[in-house]
Amino acid sequence: ADAIGRNEAATLGVAVNTDASKDPADGVDRLLGCVRVDGRDPAVCRTAIVGLERFFSERLCRGDLRVSLDPRDAKGASRKERLGEQYKTFTRRLCAVLADEVVEDGDAGGAKDRRARTEDDGAAAAVPSVSPRTQVLALRAVMELARSEHPGKLNNELYERALRAAVTGTAFSPELLGALTGRYLPCHDVRHHTYAAVGRMADEFRKSSSASASKRKRDDDDAGALEREQDTARNLYDVLNGCPPDFTDYAGTGASPRPGVDDQKSQNKAKKPNDDDDGDGEDFEAMLGLMKSGDGGADSGADGTGADGQGADPFDAEDPHGSWCKGVPV
Repeated sequence: ADAIGRNEAATLGVAVNTDASKDPADGVDRLLGCVRVDGRDPAVCRTAIVGLERFFSERLCRGDLRVSLDPRDAKGASRKERLGEQYKTFTRRLCAVLADEVVEDGDAGGAKDRRARTEDDGAAAAVPSVSPRTQVLALRAVMELARSEHPGKLNNELYERALRAAVTGTAFSPELLGALTGRYLPCHDVRHHTYAAVGRMADEFRKSSSASASKRKRDDDDAGALEREQDTARNLYDVLNGCPPDFTDYAGTGASPRPGVDDQKSQNKAKKPNDDDDGDGEDFEAMLGLMKSGDGGADSGADGTGADGQGADPFDAEDPHGSWCKGVPV
């Protein structure tokens, strides 16, 4: 059950980001409790993700999460240590959202733990289906945090954890794939780390599949494990297929995506409001704009409009041909 309601989550999100007169730690803890896929109102989870993404990304950029080395500043070191633990909890819960995994107070495990639990339980039927919009917000939060820890450098370990959670989870949605391919994979650094991560995962799953195949020869009832392996293989292929080539020799011939056209189709696909829990008046585009990753880029005017005078598309805030880590909005 949700610890707080939608309005209270929105109020808390504003308070932890703007009220300097209070210690935000307690408010952050309450928001962290809302970042889960099994709440009654998915909008509460999304609201919490938006508030926490801005809270942590701005403090990461300022270096506030670095523990003080001054022995005389014990109180400051303790506060930053608690903030660091909250940040770790936030990233774990974001990965759980991407994997469509229900978390307990101890948070979520990694991809190997998730596969082990699924195999032990026999099925993942007890895991509810997360809203694709919630997954898109979780991905945007992860990517903003990954480039904010050390501005100018991408935290590829955090990115790989999130990618693993998505492809090994039970809800790798077209909307999530569209957000990944439309906004992040065109960036050189993200694409480089994607190739490396997919290569490592493919090797791991190949070895795991070989062991499972030997086991299935002795036990013909493990059809669920085979289906999960096939799903993971398809997800990895979809991610690789979404990586645009670095050359344009075959542009427009049908052999490779056409720059700008197919990317826009993926973006539009990612932004289609086709999940049922968003028919209550929630403005998802406005929610995207509230995130730090939605801050306008060079083509946005002071009034938030694009260079053509139209509304700025939050998916177009970055240079699609540059590096994701070089575009931190400050």
